[in-house]
Amino acid sequence: MTDRNRLLKTLAGCYAYYERELSEVAVSVWLADLDGYSADAIDAAFIRHRRDPERGQWLPKTADILRHLAASTQERRQAAWVEVLSEARRVGNYGRPNLTPQQQMAIDAVGGWRALCHCDESQLGHLQRRFMDAFDAADSRAQRDELALAGPAQRDVMAVLPKLNRVV
Repeated sequence: MTDRNRLLKTLAGCYAYYERELSEVAVSVWLADLDGYSADAIDAAFIRHRRDPERGQWLPKTADILRHLAASTQERRQAAWVEVLSEARRVGNYGRPNLTPQQQMAIDAVGGWRALCHCDESQLGHLQRRFMDAFDAADSRAQRDELALAGPAQRDVMAVLPKLNRVV
């Protein structure tokens, strides 16, 4: 099932749950506004909306779902930063941290592993903001690469990409 078909199935289920009719205009608005998000993230956002005690009583608008998608992005960014700090405490300046390719790209963008380990506590807030911006860019790039590389060779190419990104 393609992401588009999955989104249409999610929309149809949502509109049926709220006892509303799904029009072609509504479908085109939903498709345009949610373009670029993964089907898993969209499904999770619809579930979070439905479970929201305040807003979940009504049929969501695209802004409601986009709000949930933005919250999940913020959570992912925050979790990545916490993992990086944990690795810094675990391995220190001279160890080899166990990071995702996106985390490594973000660390490189803010000055590298040693710069992170040597920064003062007073500089952590600024470094965190820079890291999160760089992580967003790296994460978006990884998602675009994943979509562009769909097919049988995807697994092989995705294994090589992190190595190429470090060389560049």
